[in-house]
Amino acid sequence: MLKDARRPLSVAIGVALLSIAWLFGNPPAAAPDEPEHYIRAVSLGRGEILGQLGATSPMAPQNHDQAVLLAQITRSVAVPAGLAAPDTWFCTVQDHTSSAQCLGDSKPPRGIGRQVTYVGSYQPYAYALAAPLTRLAATPVTALYLARLGYLLIALPLLLLAVIVIHEPGSPATMLGVTLALTPMVLFTSAAVSPSAVEVAGAICLWAAIVRLWRRPGDAALAVVAIAISVFAISISRPLGVLWVAFAAFSTVVLLGQTGLGIAWQANRRGLVIAGLATLAGLIPNLAWQLTVLPPTARTLTATIAFLGPSILSIPETIGEAIGVFGWQDTLMPRPWYAVWGLLVVALIAAALTRGRRAELRRLEAILLGVAFLMLLVPAVVLLPTGYAVQGRYLLPALSAVPLVAGEMVRRSEAGGASRSTNLLMAAAAVGVGAVQFVAWYSNAHRYAVGLTGRWLFLADAQWQPPLGWAPWLMLALAGAVAMGAASTPTRPGRRAAEA
Repeated sequence: MLKDARRPLSVAIGVALLSIAWLFGNPPAAAPDEPEHYIRAVSLGRGEILGQLGATSPMAPQNHDQAVLLAQITRSVAVPAGLAAPDTWFCTVQDHTSSAQCLGDSKPPRGIGRQVTYVGSYQPYAYALAAPLTRLAATPVTALYLARLGYLLIALPLLLLAVIVIHEPGSPATMLGVTLALTPMVLFTSAAVSPSAVEVAGAICLWAAIVRLWRRPGDAALAVVAIAISVFAISISRPLGVLWVAFAAFSTVVLLGQTGLGIAWQANRRGLVIAGLATLAGLIPNLAWQLTVLPPTARTLTATIAFLGPSILSIPETIGEAIGVFGWQDTLMPRPWYAVWGLLVVALIAAALTRGRRAELRRLEAILLGVAFLMLLVPAVVLLPTGYAVQGRYLLPALSAVPLVAGEMVRRSEAGGASRSTNLLMAAAAVGVGAVQFVAWYSNAHRYAVGLTGRWLFLADAQWQPPLGWAPWLMLALAGAVAMGAASTPTRPGRRAAEA
């Protein structure tokens, strides 16, 4: 039994250790819009749900579309003077090459009782743990770390549930898909103050549950529980949660087909009804908030078509950012490491396409087309009209479906034991996944410790250090990366593995 659990346990340990290393190893406010979400969390923790309109955004708009959006979403909110976001928290954004030394002591401004945030109109539901935890802090830095912890306490259980749900005893390739879905960007986002933490982790859990339901529609009690939990999490997280739930429903129909859906309904009727109610419990307050506080802006078909070209051009960068671009989208890994992760995903898809049965191939092709359609549609309709660039994390809920579905097809093709080609892919994943996870964390640490031009061996020269110094978080990140890679170590070819 312990041998059978080795692979999922290895992924779970890796995810937990890396997430904690990201939480403490990333400087305060060094995640997209994190100071703004922090201010929102602090105000919500004091009971202010919406704040006051009419405030001037701290981020000056660069074009007309940005100005229109910022006027809608910017609010002035109550913040205790001792917890106000320090002005220095924006220093690494103002200089995209600097270390985090400019953060200084991160002392709050004096005599301030209100602050302005351009996420003041965002749905409040995903702040459910982060907001009250900020009440335990006496300083902004402590409050921010506690807010990060609040998000991680939601995201981490969802990611661990995904690993449990996707695991199949006796199948050595069972972890391939989930480890490639858990990109460095997923773990970075899960340990940041952002509703994206809930959205992305919930989507990965949902896709894992759908794959499990596809695998065993007549024995899917755990999958149905995971579906209920994850669709609720996605639905309350961000406005696009509605779209991801709809795409997941479409994909479930595609994967299971009429026969599989009938079997799943007969075997799990009560659970599926509960999952449906959980979906409504999340979608209704999400839509109610969206329609009353942030009603969508009507756009003509001509205006939407005009954004299709830029949407297509944004796809390569979006994919790279979904693998891992950190800070405020300004801190990268060395570029070859993006190719390593991308080639592993392409190899997994190729293995699925060359080995899958005809019906399975049609299903994977439908998922791939659906993801491609969303990568084209969402930027053109939702993101680019705001005047801002597309960010990879916005599309991670859709992109994460691809490795999970492809991984399941490879697992099915190895029913009699891992073939030589699968073992080769697993060996590459064992090395590549672990290496990229560590390089991602270390690249971010390097930038903030000594700046982009500082020495890569930075421990002795660090200008900024996290709590307890760099050593413990470096060790945690390395251990987590090794654990993630160890989940895909190959087994003996041609034989059914004795452990998974």
